Amino acid sequence: MPSEENQAIRLVYQPVLRVAGEVIEGEVHLHFPSLMKDRVEEVHVKLRGSVYTKLTRQYGQTTQVRQQRVHLAMANISLWTMGNGVYPPPDSDVLKIPFTFTLPTRLYPSCEYGSYGAKIARIRYFVETVGKRPGIWRFNERLVRAFPVLPPSDLGAELREAFQRGWQGPWCKIVKENDIRRGVWGEHSHVQMTLTLPEVKTLPVFVPIPFTLTVITHSKSMKRDDKPSDEPIFPAPPQEPQEVDFFLESDVWIKAKSWDAIRHGDFTAQLGGLGPQKLSPIDPVRVEASEKVWIPVDEKSEKGRWMQEVTFKSSIRLSCAPSFSSETMMLSYKMKLKVDFPGIGNSLKAEIPVQIVSSMYPPGQRSWDGPPPEFDLPPNYFQGDWDEDTKDEKD
Repeated sequence: MPSEENQAIRLVYQPVLRVAGEVIEGEVHLHFPSLMKDRVEEVHVKLRGSVYTKLTRQYGQTTQVRQQRVHLAMANISLWTMGNGVYPPPDSDVLKIPFTFTLPTRLYPSCEYGSYGAKIARIRYFVETVGKRPGIWRFNERLVRAFPVLPPSDLGAELREAFQRGWQGPWCKIVKENDIRRGVWGEHSHVQMTLTLPEVKTLPVFVPIPFTLTVITHSKSMKRDDKPSDEPIFPAPPQEPQEVDFFLESDVWIKAKSWDAIRHGDFTAQLGGLGPQKLSPIDPVRVEASEKVWIPVDEKSEKGRWMQEVTFKSSIRLSCAPSFSSETMMLSYKMKLKVDFPGIGNSLKAEIPVQIVSSMYPPGQRSWDGPPPEFDLPPNYFQGDWDEDTKDEKD
């Protein structure tokens, strides 16, 4: 392939996050000596966006495939044609031609699931330049730049501002508790975790959402001096962020022609700096551990229970595609929280369905302060098989 500097056609476009309804701009640079050498007769630029779904099933030795594409954005601009009298300026070999497209106002968010496998779903947007060459066996010159898109949401943008100012609204509590014991026999201890979150129906992307997780344990009934001083009291609450697993999962419903299927439990993100250190984002986590407290059973008994309490304070910052539903694809999320204690099956678990929403205002209302935020998309979104996105149309 020719170098970027010497190739006949160069696409100059910043593939940053865009909002549905936004005007996007770029340039196509035509290097005329290379253009003539490659016998390019016409150059045009295209805007494309679609929902692509693919399902594969095995029946004995036979593999069957169903694919479907729903177009979301389609626009073409002819930039240059051989013989139209437009040439570079006298002091240059390069003709620079600007272009603009206006994105449709109603678009689904960019996303990609299962780039390889039996269940594939993708919403992708891209700008493509095509240099048409004559002859049946000559391939056209093509350059593609994919870019992410989010729909606007007034509600999400207002929530984003509320969180940026510091949440002053109501809070909700999710409480899970259980009786556990170290072995098969013996008296039970009690464990409880409380997750406190802002009481909102949707969670916006690109903003810290504060939360508090409190874990309280009560030991089995014992005498105050029964425990050796050099051992932790069972059940001890977690002391470090990596001892708590807090993450986001997605469920994706996919339809391709007459078939449909669901991708259950795709890991999406570690949340709040809790969980395995290699997966957790760099979120500051405050850990507050209280001194253990002795709680007598009653005034006459020598026995009681040790109460231990640890609190984790942090924030959730989402950068995934918002929840949505379309005719061939539906995306939903749930947060999962897990705290393990020693022993078989001694875990506290919570599963919280969440509705995730864009935090972008419609174009022209308010702009994002600073550069656009980073949208979490797999590399294949930007580097994938472009033939799948364009095979049902001609250049």
